[in-house]
Amino acid sequence: MADPNWTQGPWGDVPAGGGLRHVIASASDQLNGGYAVAELCGPDTEANARLIAAAPELYEALAQLLHECVEAGFDAARDYNWPKSLADASAALAKARGETNAG
Repeated sequence: MADPNWTQGPWGDVPAGGGLRHVIASASDQLNGGYAVAELCGPDTEANARLIAAAPELYEALAQLLHECVEAGFDAARDYNWPKSLADASAALAKARGETNAG
């Protein structure tokens, strides 16, 4: 598994332009004006900004959960659709790391 190659989290949402624009910035840099990770404007900007700002924590949580499930042997379980869920989690993490361009 490749190491994530993106700006370290946590990230925060910094509303701008009267709430019409949102800048996602790395938390360590927000105090200094913020290092922009992403900039959003348009419909549903606030909701999209919250989702993007949560990306580092979501990645870490999913990676930890997947690791613990595999370590516990859940990859062989047939109940509750675990094989598909674990495969989907693995694919999502690979996509985040740029190891696949599946959409």
